[in-house]
Amino acid sequence: MTTRILTVDDIEINLRLLEMTLEELPAVIDRSLSGLDAIEKAKEHEYAVILMDINMPGMNGFECVEKIRFLPLHRLTPIIFITAAGDQENYVRKGYGVGAIDYLHKPFDENILISKVSILLALFNERKNTEEALTQVRLLQRQHEQLLNFTAEGIIGLDVENIVTFANTAACTLLTAQRNDIVGQSIKDFVDPLSKTKDWMTSDFVQTFNESQCNQNDNAHFWRNKQARFPVQYTQSSIIEDDQRKGGVIIFQDISERKEIENQLINLAKFDQLTGLSNRSLYWEFLEKVTANAHRVGDNLCVLFLDLDHFKDINDTLGHDAGDLLLVQASERLKSALRNADLIARLGGDEFAVVLQEMTSINDAANVAQKIIEIFSQPFYLFGKDAYVGTSIGIASFPEHGTDAITLTKAADTAMYHAKKSGRNTFKFFDDDMHMRIQSHLEVTNDLRLAIKNRDLLPYYQPIIHIEKNEISGFEALARWNHKDKGMISPGIFIPIAEEAGLIEDLGKFMLLEAGKQAHQWFGGDHCNIRKNLTIAINVAAKQLKQKNFSHQILTLLEKHNISANYIKLELTESALMDDPIDVIRQLKVLRKAGITIAIDDFGTGYSSLSYLKKFPIDYLKIDQSFIRDIGEDQNDEAIIRAIIQMAHSLGQKVIAEGVETQQQLEFLASLNCDYAQGFLFSKPVPWNDAEQFLPM
Repeated sequence: MTTRILTVDDIEINLRLLEMTLEELPAVIDRSLSGLDAIEKAKEHEYAVILMDINMPGMNGFECVEKIRFLPLHRLTPIIFITAAGDQENYVRKGYGVGAIDYLHKPFDENILISKVSILLALFNERKNTEEALTQVRLLQRQHEQLLNFTAEGIIGLDVENIVTFANTAACTLLTAQRNDIVGQSIKDFVDPLSKTKDWMTSDFVQTFNESQCNQNDNAHFWRNKQARFPVQYTQSSIIEDDQRKGGVIIFQDISERKEIENQLINLAKFDQLTGLSNRSLYWEFLEKVTANAHRVGDNLCVLFLDLDHFKDINDTLGHDAGDLLLVQASERLKSALRNADLIARLGGDEFAVVLQEMTSINDAANVAQKIIEIFSQPFYLFGKDAYVGTSIGIASFPEHGTDAITLTKAADTAMYHAKKSGRNTFKFFDDDMHMRIQSHLEVTNDLRLAIKNRDLLPYYQPIIHIEKNEISGFEALARWNHKDKGMISPGIFIPIAEEAGLIEDLGKFMLLEAGKQAHQWFGGDHCNIRKNLTIAINVAAKQLKQKNFSHQILTLLEKHNISANYIKLELTESALMDDPIDVIRQLKVLRKAGITIAIDDFGTGYSSLSYLKKFPIDYLKIDQSFIRDIGEDQNDEAIIRAIIQMAHSLGQKVIAEGVETQQQLEFLASLNCDYAQGFLFSKPVPWNDAEQFLPM
């Protein structure tokens, strides 16, 4: 909405003076040099205020105002006369007579004029806002009236005896009856026609009206012709006049479609869409209920955790459609082996769980497991081909192996993995040894979480040697954990635990920060000239690299702690690189541009595509120690080492051999022009104060 002011004067300079005076106000200022032009502009625009000169040729201000007052938009528009005629009583009286609200003399006081016009502008805007709000209210009222006139909801009116006195068109349609067949009937015929009169009179529906109350029911049923029942949502309201109930109103709608959608949603939320079995959500819900009930009544129950053997081979050889068909057939076989009272759930992929209740002994679970194994030993028929898969089953019983859903499931899962390790296609019970291992695993996990939080872990440093120059080129930082009770815990134990428990990202940040600070202390300041090319390598887990903002996190952490990116080398595994190569390449380019160098760790043990490898911004390849270990004993490993070095050099990359332990290994690597080496031949990983002896002074 544009707010406008009209200034009228036959002298140009007077109009310009008014414009300059009012230019800071939030309004568009129109000008007219004559009364006729002012009238034309007033026909075209609505003005918040008009500033009118009196003495003008042709048509004076009084005449102009009289004509403007006949225009619909300007019957109440504030008009201020501004004149040099002086304070003549007849002028003032005539001005007010034609509808002016004020009278100013030339030369006018600018502040007074601005103040008065500002107030008039505010009043105009307030009026327009009010008019707009009223327009919206009227529009809403009209819309509501239309909704009431054409509503799709059934509306029924009742008298004090609950006899129908009114039914709108929608009510007749929903009840599939003529209005004459509804009006005059008891509402009981449509709400609960089959109930006995005594039961009806004491029902909640009738009591709500008897007590002059209102009620809403979202899950009820009405009847059509006393024969067909359909789901409804209704509201019943008592009509009260002079504290007496005069009747009631029922507003209802058919919710058959909504109920169907709800059932579909429940099916999606509770059941596996491929097999029709219970899904993970329903499994947990059911198991929590039956374990709680078993506590109360002393029942026993078992959980079977199943995993199909070699299922991945089916997907890889016959395709995912064949894998889906196998899962459907496996589900049908499970149903045939179990009772209706037993819950069968597909937890995801090729993992299934079974909850057995009301068993006479633990042998019942063993018999069921053996039966499942036997029926799974028969071939599956997949798109014209026979396929053989077995199943490994873990069994946990309540309360021996757990008294809650989580513990029981974890125990059965653990037992299933032991069944796989025992040769597959068999079943295993969860035992005390497994329980102790799980407890130990949980304790280590909790202790590791606290150790990372409290910064109780330590980076150890293993030197990396330039083979040709026989001098230090940097270090690899390796996490070490000296547990307060258990002593030194092997990284082979706590690193997998960190990955499984979701702690690997926190561990990675901890190592980057600690090693980065050490690099700044060793390589920065007074040492920057003689140690400027040294770096510290830090391992990056695949889970860290999957983060879309991984590179940003690294650079932000370094910048926050004033650590130069040139000191840092990141080591990544082949498998981590290939998980999402396009995004990894993007992130690595960002890191390299900042000065960080990149190495592929354990090269040769993964599955990098050479077509992708040449696209990665890589500075170093680290040959896995499994190849270095057999130098002098295995010609195949030597050939692989030779090929890796040649390939890396052709791509402009340097090579680091890890796990070098003998002089023979070092000499062989030197003969192939391998660039760097690390291993026990030079030093095992050591604390920072021991690692300092390798630094150039």
